[in-house]
Amino acid sequence: MRAVTLGLMLCLLGASPRARAQPRPTGASQGPRVTVLRTTRASLQGARRALTRLEPAALACLATARQSDADQYARVSRATLTVGLGARGEALAVSLHPSVEIAGFSACLAEVFLRWLQPGGAGPRASVELALRF
Repeated sequence: MRAVTLGLMLCLLGASPRARAQPRPTGASQGPRVTVLRTTRASLQGARRALTRLEPAALACLATARQSDADQYARVSRATLTVGLGARGEALAVSLHPSVEIAGFSACLAEVFLRWLQPGGAGPRASVELALRF
């Protein structure tokens, strides 16, 4: 009886347990973010640690791009960035697909992600794919 009464009171007050269990809505309201999509011959946990270190600089590139060319920025919703890794886990190459035509944006991202250092090293022809959400 108490559980029914407590549940009814929570519903009346708008504090339904079901409302708390609902996932947060996804989409543009969360703002730009960078996430690890997949790794090839490299540790996923290591990639997440490396991304944590570089993410603030990558988000700064996104913010600068939004300020410099808001029209072009609005046309792009996501892109994939691939970081090619050497044997010690250092970045050898960075590529962005599709190409984003905002002045200085690709160069800014390349500068950031060429500082990538994969903890624990990596295998031959290793790479990390990252998702950029604008």
